[in-house]
Amino acid sequence: MSQTGNLKIFLPLLFLFFIPLLVFTPGTARSAEYCTAVRIIDGDTLEADCERRLEKIRLIGVDTPERYGPEKPAQFFSEEAADFTRKMAEGRRIRVDSDAEKEDRYGRRLGYVYLPDGTFLNAELVRQGYGFVFRRFPFRFLDEFSQLEAEARENRRGLWQENGLAEFRWLQKNEADSFQVFPAAGNLWMVRYRKLLKTHLDQNGLAAELQELRVKAPELSPGDLESHLLSRGWRLISGEEIKTRAVSWEEAGRYAGSLVSVEGKIVLAHNSGKACFLNFHSNWKRYFSVVIFASDFPRFPSPPEKAYLGKQVRVTGIVKEFEGRPEMVITGPEQIQILPGAGESAPRK
Repeated sequence: MSQTGNLKIFLPLLFLFFIPLLVFTPGTARSAEYCTAVRIIDGDTLEADCERRLEKIRLIGVDTPERYGPEKPAQFFSEEAADFTRKMAEGRRIRVDSDAEKEDRYGRRLGYVYLPDGTFLNAELVRQGYGFVFRRFPFRFLDEFSQLEAEARENRRGLWQENGLAEFRWLQKNEADSFQVFPAAGNLWMVRYRKLLKTHLDQNGLAAELQELRVKAPELSPGDLESHLLSRGWRLISGEEIKTRAVSWEEAGRYAGSLVSVEGKIVLAHNSGKACFLNFHSNWKRYFSVVIFASDFPRFPSPPEKAYLGKQVRVTGIVKEFEGRPEMVITGPEQIQILPGAGESAPRK
């Protein structure tokens, strides 16, 4: 065979050999930095010493199961994912490369992590089935990671073992929270979570509530989640509907951390632009206040500081202590009600 013929055969083989190198080639040196991984927080998050600067690094493009704190249970395969990252990276010199987004909303550095032998840690977690592809935000290797996830699923590695049955047994063993969906009259739906119920949902509404619940349940503490769902129109139930304990505003401080309904008259209101404060006493630095953040203003009567001033109200939510005084953050108008007999009707948007 001629040299030209050999070359025609050799070039495609050479191209195939270099595909993995092209796919996972680190970015330019300008965007990369060498650090030492000193602590593993989660399968997808580590702490690193970057030239005497301690940084939390969130791996781009991969989402491993969470290892939660005391109030939140760990997810299936979370310890295995953390152990894998620990064995691979802890105590080792790593290369951290960046993408278009440099930090996440928690201030953590976003990075592609490469080990001394060239192993691409982000990709390896997906390849071995320790994590899912994190598709919420675009990133450089989305297509490649999606292929690796499909391969891990097909081969039933890690999270995908037994085609999901292993995780189901684990959830049952650990008495994980479940969402119950009930078919209701009129082609509508109801969904229940713990002692909370949302009724009269059409198909789109059901999908929206399940997605909200799926996202918020892992992120929020039980009390904050309950308050959040109440703000979306959920109701407390327990066989029969449970009424929240009603207390006066003077007693509110005794119920820090609890879900209660606080009653009283709004005597002072102030809108700082960032938040609206509804106060039950002129000495707002000491006594109970209700807080509405600016991001939630569109859901309330406008302006809220005028809508509720001078009104006898009942507010429902979690009482928290802030700078030595009790307060309640509310996110929706469902949490504040003008009481009958106060001489006023509920304000409209």
